Amino acid sequence: MTIRINKSQTDSAKEPEVPKTPSSIRDIKMLQPVYEALKHQMQYTYMNRRLVFVNPRTGEQWNRGRF
Repeated sequence: MTIRINKSQTDSAKEPEVPKTPSSIRDIKMLQPVYEALKHQMQYTYMNRRLVFVNPRTGEQWNRGRF
């Protein structure tokens, strides 16, 4: 199983963007247990904001500066 990385999110961008370099768009192998864990997590967070991981205290996306 693979996952395609075709967007990037920076601190300065409000929305995900196309990566700057073509080599940043890539497929990576994903183990079945990782897929199952992501699928399980998505049922709690993805539908509201289309984000898999959110800060449980705020409901907002994780931000490096706010840990």
